[in-house]
This record gives sequence, structure tokens and C-alpha cells, in this order.
Amino acid sequence: MSIITNISVYTLNDTNSKTVALATVTIADCLVLTGLRIVKGKKCMFVSMPQRKLSKPDKNGNEYADIFFPVTHDFRVELKNAVLDAYDEKIDEEKNGRLFRR
Repeated sequence: MSIITNISVYTLNDTNSKTVALATVTIADCLVLTGLRIVKGKKCMFVSMPQRKLSKPDKNGNEYADIFFPVTHDFRVELKNAVLDAYDEKIDEEKNGRLFRR
């Protein structure tokens, strides 16, 4: 049973950006995670966690650090798949005009 209880996806129309949408995820109806980015990579779409800029690069040379992140690999895969599935559904709705039906 998944602890992801809701996902909202907001598509972006900036053709110059690799970020195609933003997502908000609700966990167990008690925690909301905002600022997840759906990014079009060279080979596939992926989900990027919100990041903050570090005052100086870390020991690996990274200038940014995730604000939050899945602790286990299994949940990372579950979260990624759920967000990308919600993105696909949103794109289908926009293409078929279902967003404006009541």
C-alpha cells in the first residue's frame, strides 16, 4: 500500500527550459512536499527534488543540495513512478480537453 495520497502536477509552457512541470506530493494525508520538478533529460524524464544553493561547494564539488529526499531506493522509485504517471495523466487531460469539463 502506497503512502502517497495525492499528487498535483502543474505543466509549464517554457520551451527553453528542461523543466516541463512542477509537482506537489501529499504523503499519508499529513505531509505536503512541494517544488518537485519533472525534467526532460537527454534519455528520459526524471523527477528532481527541490534544492537549495550551498554557500560553498561541498567536498564533491556540488553547489546545490536537495532540501528533502527519499531515504530508501524503493520509495525513491515509487515516488518517481507516481509523479511521472501523474504527469502523463495531466498531459493526456490537456490534449483531450478534459481539464475544462465539469
